[in-house]
Amino acid sequence: MDPKKDLAITESQRQRVEGNSLIGGGLSIGAIGLIGAAAGAVCPVCVVATPALLVAGVYKRLRASSASRESTVDES
Repeated sequence: MDPKKDLAITESQRQRVEGNSLIGGGLSIGAIGLIGAAAGAVCPVCVVATPALLVAGVYKRLRASSASRESTVDES
């Protein structure tokens, strides 16, 4: 096995896990903000952090999938 390919797969998997963590964090903060809004208080940090974390997570996931596709094409 080629160590470079193993490293690329590992990097892709790491980016996917980081993306999932960011998306989960964004959803969690969004839920807290939603509960706070229902109680009548708006959390400015929640309003800014939720979309930022969601976008960062989706971006990482997209980069991870393109990296895994590139490594699959290189194998052919």
